[in-house]
Amino acid sequence: MLQGKTKNNFGIAFVLTVAITLITGIAILIWGKNESLQIINGNHNSFFDFYFKYFTHAGDGGMWAAFVLFCAFFRRKYLVAVIAGVVISTILSQFLKRVVFVDDLRPVTYMTENF
Repeated sequence: MLQGKTKNNFGIAFVLTVAITLITGIAILIWGKNESLQIINGNHNSFFDFYFKYFTHAGDGGMWAAFVLFCAFFRRKYLVAVIAGVVISTILSQFLKRVVFVDDLRPVTYMTENF
């Protein structure tokens, strides 16, 4: 029974990831990166301002370290997958930021220079 639930959770996560990636890619193709950023940042409210002020730190190293420690003590069978995910996502994001999109402004810099 647990095996089926795990497969179902993977399927849901996979479908959501593909859907978000496609929606983001289509938005960037239609409006461009900077205009898409303006659309997203133009639609805000106090709840999401508060939420994302703290959620933005979820990708920091401290959060990953806490997750790895949790897996090391309580979910040991997932430890290798979590460490591999952290390493792969870090390498991929740093490669994209420093090699592929080296001339693109970060959102904070773009907003400061253009507004």
